[in-house]
Amino acid sequence: MKFDMKPTDRAFLQLAEKVAAGKGTSKDQAELDSMMKQNPEFRVEFTEFQRNLHDEQTAEFWAVAVRVLVGAATKDEIRRIESLKTDDPRRWEKYQDALEFLNGMAARPEIMKNAKPRLMPAHLRKELLGDLSSKKRLPK
Repeated sequence: MKFDMKPTDRAFLQLAEKVAAGKGTSKDQAELDSMMKQNPEFRVEFTEFQRNLHDEQTAEFWAVAVRVLVGAATKDEIRRIESLKTDDPRRWEKYQDALEFLNGMAARPEIMKNAKPRLMPAHLRKELLGDLSSKKRLPK
């Protein structure tokens, strides 16, 4: 399938991807800023693109982190989490917080022994599933 796209749209998408991924130069950033100034719709698109990229990166981080925490990770996944110490200290801290929480839970087995599973009320489950299926953002 071939899409017809204006050269400016194609250039914008390439720059937006590069800059959002943190791989753009200062020249790329300046060019992107200029494009967004000339076309305000590009700014809206770029903001949405950044938000989606951040959400995907966060989801991927937690998926890998959970596999490491429960001992189901590959060696590569373990190396990726360990590299956060220097590459992304903020995420490393979140990983450490999760590890600390799980260790605290393991040290207090009475919490889990006395826990009674409760089902989510049907009306709430239906509302959440409806929000997810329509891709609405849940309030923060």
